[in-house]
Amino acid sequence: MSAGIDEARRRVQVQETGAALLKLGATNASASVLLAKLVQVVAEEAARTPRFAKAIEEAFAVPSDGAVVVVPAAAPAPRRRAAAPKVKREPGAFDPFEVFKAEGEAVLLERLSTSMPTGSRTSSRSRRSTRTRRPAVNGRLMCWRSGPSSG
Repeated sequence: MSAGIDEARRRVQVQETGAALLKLGATNASASVLLAKLVQVVAEEAARTPRFAKAIEEAFAVPSDGAVVVVPAAAPAPRRRAAAPKVKREPGAFDPFEVFKAEGEAVLLERLSTSMPTGSRTSSRSRRSTRTRRPAVNGRLMCWRSGPSSG
């Protein structure tokens, strides 16, 4: 008798699906026809290929006995932590741009050399070699030295 009940349930489900497709057809005929054809093709393939039928059952988490299984909802994606507030640095002892503008390069260099910790000061030789490099820019040489160019 269990087989008769299962058959009756399947018939009711098929009739409900048909009714839903007819209702959709009243407002969107092409969508109704496409869905009907899709369901027909999938059902025919599942009847023909047991492996395909099993894959459909697994995809919808329906056991082979036809019992309804409640699939837990996927956990929402973890929220990202709020960005840490930016730490604002303390203002320096002086504004190097203002010193350069108001008093010139020599005073700026002097103030920088007195404000730097002892271990971080570069030698004048390495400073000089850095300032006389000539990097290529757009195929032309650019001179970092002050004064008239020699070429």
